[in-house]
Amino acid sequence: MKILITGGAGYIGSHTLIELSNAGYKFVVFDNLSNSSKKSIKRVEKIIKTPIFFEEGDVRDKKALNKVFKKYKKWFAECNKNGKIKAGFPFNHGRYVWLGGKEI
Repeated sequence: MKILITGGAGYIGSHTLIELSNAGYKFVVFDNLSNSSKKSIKRVEKIIKTPIFFEEGDVRDKKALNKVFKKYKKWFAECNKNGKIKAGFPFNHGRYVWLGGKEI
């Protein structure tokens, strides 16, 4: 399955990437780097021994999200076709993500 991970460059997100990779998932990380850095993505790439698709942006920015969805359209369409899309919000950013998600 292919997943869009928001906030994937942070502490919890980066550990989540490792576990998702170990479970065989492919993903695109979408993060505004407000509480993280690209260094964590590079560290995870070394650990999982595979490049990570990273897009910088804020989940509240409709244009940035649309750009990511367009860029990876085939990727996400394949996932949707299989009927395996799952959506979730990280518990550690509760209100921030909920407010961001409300604007989508």
